[in-house]
Amino acid sequence: MKKISIILLLAIVVFASCRKEGTSGYKVEQVYPKPGILMTEFMEVLYGGSLGYQATLTQKRGNGKFYTMFFKMDKAGNVWTLLDLDLNTARQPKRGTYRLDTVANHAAIHFSAGTYLDDVMHKEGFRWVGADTSYAFRYVKGDTIVLRGNRNGDELKLVHLNAQEELNFEYGVLGNSYIYMYNFFLQKPFFSFAVPGHGPVQVVLNPDARGLILFFGENNRAMVASSDYAYGVNRILLRTPIRIGNHVITELSIDTEQETFYIASNGSRFDLEGASMPVVPLHLLLGTGYPPYVSLPSPYFIEELPGWSEAFHELYFRATESMLFSEFGFQLGVFAFHMDIEQNRMNLEVFFGNQGGVYKAVYPYSYSKTPDGNYSFQVLPFDEDNVLHQNAEFIRAYMEPLLTLVNTDSFKMQLYDYNGSDFLAQMISVERPEIYFTGYMSGYQLN
Repeated sequence: MKKISIILLLAIVVFASCRKEGTSGYKVEQVYPKPGILMTEFMEVLYGGSLGYQATLTQKRGNGKFYTMFFKMDKAGNVWTLLDLDLNTARQPKRGTYRLDTVANHAAIHFSAGTYLDDVMHKEGFRWVGADTSYAFRYVKGDTIVLRGNRNGDELKLVHLNAQEELNFEYGVLGNSYIYMYNFFLQKPFFSFAVPGHGPVQVVLNPDARGLILFFGENNRAMVASSDYAYGVNRILLRTPIRIGNHVITELSIDTEQETFYIASNGSRFDLEGASMPVVPLHLLLGTGYPPYVSLPSPYFIEELPGWSEAFHELYFRATESMLFSEFGFQLGVFAFHMDIEQNRMNLEVFFGNQGGVYKAVYPYSYSKTPDGNYSFQVLPFDEDNVLHQNAEFIRAYMEPLLTLVNTDSFKMQLYDYNGSDFLAQMISVERPEIYFTGYMSGYQLN
């Protein structure tokens, strides 16, 4: 055992003949502003404030990511850059040059080799693709200048900085976010915050992938929201805002005095708290954060897991003994709950064998679940043509002690910490709390 397309092409071809005289009296409307007008507008907004800019770079191709940059320009064509790629690129500036001109009726800015734009790369298939270094001016929205890459379509947004904000970049404060994050998230393996009306929200950060995932409950279902992120000055910026109820999360802020992270929304502050275990209930994480299994290997033939009560040991032993001393000499190997979260179905899987081989049996169930996460299982009829159901019918009498438990009791489900590399799932009978057991959150298969 081990773990038409239909393409609809609508072509309307209109053949029309017209004489030259028939069109000579019409004026052609100018669709785009003249390049000179665009350049004048671009220079006005580019040089209309300080020449220090905070930038966000969003790569548009493939699995391109989201970055924070700093540009310091002068009117002589020099530019100094910082990039939140790592601690060094966030603190050590690189110098290059830039120039302005018009390209295809657009005002454009071109950056020379040598800036940190050269360091932004992502992989497409077998090749590495860099960020755009030439950008067309698109528009201004508020205090933000929006540019579009002329090769890949990358988006570069520039925002003028005031004197103090410039100094924050020049003094390397952008790099501090790396240090705060490392020191904070190293304290505990799991972090979360609580949103009124939604309960705990689990936070998962992946620094290598520059991604953030949030797990939380809504309407008795697990919700998963994710976003790429970039480092900012004393904050982590989300590429895609995440909504939880009436709260919209755009960043993780850093309290520099307490060196903690928090989320500010609608005038409220939600502090991230550390824990040794996930705080989102297992009945929400199962099938979302964890595979939808609770698998019990035999303590007699495979492995003894912690977190089993004596009362459950007795039931498992009776089923094991009944199979072993049958005329077939079967060994009960694995007893597993396999949940179908979308359909509210459960397959009770039994792996058993003897010298003739290893077999699998499946008992079909539907299930209901209370808002608190208590499961009740309802027996479904066998499919007579299903060989796994036939196997289940064949060994049903031997499995009666365990089947009776599943058929009659309801179960609370929770995480169980056994000091391993992950956690076990523990199921506890609601009616008979003295009966409880643990299992792996992974499935088994026949060889």
